[in-house]
Amino acid sequence: MTARERELELEVARLRTMVDVLTRRIEQATDWSGDGYTLFERALSLQDEVERRTRELTTKHAELEEAITSLRKSEDLLDRTGQVAGVGGWELELEPLALRWTAQTCRIHEVPLDYQPDVEQAIEFYAPEARPVIEAAVKTAMEDGTPWDLQLPLVTATGRRIWVRATGLPEWRGGRVVRLTGAFQDITQQKAAEQAILAGTRRLENIIAAERAATWEWEITTGACRFNERWAEMVGYTLEELEPIDIETWTRLAHPDDLVISGKSLDAHFSGAEPVYEAEVRMRHKDGHWIWVHDRGTVLEWTDDGRPKLMAGTHHDITDRREAHDRLCEANLQLMAAEARALELAARAEAASVAKSEFLANMSHEIRTPINGVLGMTSLLLDTNLDPEQRRHTETIAASGESLLSVINDILDVSKIEAGKLDIEAIDFDLADTIEELAASLAFRAHQKGLELVARIADDVPVALRGDPGRLKQIVTNLVGNAVKFTHAGEIALHVDVAERSTDLALLQFTVRDTGIGIPAEKLHAVFDKFTQADGSTTRRYGGTGLGLAIARQLAELMGGRIGVRSEPGHGSEFWFTLRVQVRPQAEASPRPRTPLREVPVLVVDDNRASAEGLAAILRAWGARPVLAGSAEEALAILDRHCRSAAAIRIALVDLRMPGMDGFAFAAAVREAPHLGEVRLVSMHPVSRSGLDAQSQAAGFAADLTKPPRRAELAGAIDRASAPVGAATAAPVAVTAPAPEPPVSIPAGRRLRVLVAEDNPVNQRVAVGILRKLGIDPVVVDNGAQALDALGREPFDLVFMDVQMPELDGFAATRELRRQELPGLNRAVPVIAMTAHAMQGDRERCLQAGMSDYVSKPVSPRAIAAVVEHWCPSAVAAGA
Repeated sequence: MTARERELELEVARLRTMVDVLTRRIEQATDWSGDGYTLFERALSLQDEVERRTRELTTKHAELEEAITSLRKSEDLLDRTGQVAGVGGWELELEPLALRWTAQTCRIHEVPLDYQPDVEQAIEFYAPEARPVIEAAVKTAMEDGTPWDLQLPLVTATGRRIWVRATGLPEWRGGRVVRLTGAFQDITQQKAAEQAILAGTRRLENIIAAERAATWEWEITTGACRFNERWAEMVGYTLEELEPIDIETWTRLAHPDDLVISGKSLDAHFSGAEPVYEAEVRMRHKDGHWIWVHDRGTVLEWTDDGRPKLMAGTHHDITDRREAHDRLCEANLQLMAAEARALELAARAEAASVAKSEFLANMSHEIRTPINGVLGMTSLLLDTNLDPEQRRHTETIAASGESLLSVINDILDVSKIEAGKLDIEAIDFDLADTIEELAASLAFRAHQKGLELVARIADDVPVALRGDPGRLKQIVTNLVGNAVKFTHAGEIALHVDVAERSTDLALLQFTVRDTGIGIPAEKLHAVFDKFTQADGSTTRRYGGTGLGLAIARQLAELMGGRIGVRSEPGHGSEFWFTLRVQVRPQAEASPRPRTPLREVPVLVVDDNRASAEGLAAILRAWGARPVLAGSAEEALAILDRHCRSAAAIRIALVDLRMPGMDGFAFAAAVREAPHLGEVRLVSMHPVSRSGLDAQSQAAGFAADLTKPPRRAELAGAIDRASAPVGAATAAPVAVTAPAPEPPVSIPAGRRLRVLVAEDNPVNQRVAVGILRKLGIDPVVVDNGAQALDALGREPFDLVFMDVQMPELDGFAATRELRRQELPGLNRAVPVIAMTAHAMQGDRERCLQAGMSDYVSKPVSPRAIAAVVEHWCPSAVAAGA
């Protein structure tokens, strides 16, 4: 019985006693009162009051009983849930000191379910070496409220040694800790799996390192060594010439300066600080020169007292790689110097006047031209045969270059906005296509961190718009990129809603919500300022220029909108912005299934509610009737119910990655149920998971989708799932805007002829290298005048034209080309502008000059390939 129940019963008993006393007094009224009638009236009144209070207390008692019953049911449900999940709970009241375990915690400790220990008894269950750790954690939490999350060994009541994860959180009241609560989980199997993986990884590394390499063994206690022939050959000797072979043989050949580095690495390995010994050392060749060797090994045997006994490893000749590394380091230093110069320009631009900002905006060509050379040549270098170390260094250069380019782009965008040179386009675009394209490109980064990206457009949002999709993508990419950077678990949601709407205008609100670290309240007011970050310390974890959000704010304002943020540390952030756009008539049909879906039930199985709702919105727009299930178990129950009704479910979209029963187990359960034989399954999985298409097909899925799916892909998957088994279905046709000019048709048997007009020698080599990778051997000229001469001498199928060149620039050369009517001159040849200006008005300027298309420097192999494929598809199909 609870304290409250006891209070109620005492109150009822007290009132009843009062009634009895009054009754007796009434009966004896003539003995002690001269006015018995008055006393009788008072007694009756008090009796009525007592009865009324008794009824109230009885009602409250019943309500309390009902609440207690509900609470016990909730506790039972929580206990069953903890048992299923393998997670127990505990609670420690500090005044008075009282510890309570849940039933699952008792199960983990292998004690009776009603066992309730004190703090000392609970700590005694931990292994001796773990007790000081947990005692310190509990003491610290009680003193200053510091939570803990520990993995520790524990000995159960039956003597079984296990590993547990123990967590604890304080509860504050009146400025002090009054209670500790936490969770308890058996992680023994997880620990064993980690150890097995670690052991297997070490064995695999040794096998790989020993392949085609110089090998050595060292008996540490005696100093004796064994080398193979390749080891001796690497330094120009035979094994016979090196005998007697011991550790002195190695130290005699090694460079004295490198022995110190090698010794430190050995000490770290022997002490257990490093899993392997690894060092790069110079060794003197027999003919006198020095070679670089990558020395790697591990201890295979230990003495009884824990000292290293036998060690084995490999030598790899890395002389060529080290020389290449030195060259790459020099290039990297140049990149870092360029980045430092760019950042210095940014700092000056912030403090300078509009005139300085205008000057910086016009520096785009001079800055981007050398970056184009660095990134282009790095891309070509990555396509060559490099050893792993060379590839890592080259990829570092590429990543540094891309980082530098991102910094420069941010700086140039800020300067262009301040100088009034950043134009906002007004072109027709499809919002749904734009959001789907963005989601597909950003989902990979999210899935790499184990996050799920969900994109949803509200049903009432118009998608046929006129505005600037490029700047819209820039804002969304910045916000989603920040969300990915600052979120370590959970999901990122991109929602589009209508804030205001008229016939031909709409104010759209874009919201990016994450489950990340959040932003402190005192930092919120400054997140959209230039060179300001929530993490501004010298130990910043996340990097960045601090310009992205400032640019996003200015772009939103330039497009008639606003931007804002709501955030709380530990609870994620919600960035939103509005854009004012023109609404066009819906002239083009959006992709939809060929299969009629009106009132057709479609099951969506996904534990992520936001993802499921996004799919449901698309299905409803197609006339279908989506049915949502948050787990595979719930989905099986839904299928069982529907199979007995007239509206049986025939199509199910199934997320493969779900807790408990995953998508593959669900598919197996459906296939094993005879009454569900007509249900066709479509699998959905993150883009970062590879090899799942074949696996899905083997599991019986009729189609396969990556998350978040595009409408065209979803429509095609539904068509494939709806088709009879073995029948072929046509993929849905995605509507695209018509090209301004028709592509070039290349006669069969003739190779593609491409002219490159570029004055910078480095950029010439980049363009030639990229085109040769595509099987094209281009003709290169240095300026626009030479380009016109070349076009007059022989026919070309495609021209890449730099816009800024001496003598005759690309704009003037293209205008002259379109005007000329010389014999043999193909005036209609597609001319692709290559520019390093990256100004928003450059595209219009190129098209006005008669150019056919536009690529911005630094040009990438993917961009060049896309241009060639678009303008010369027949040549691509024929292998150029």
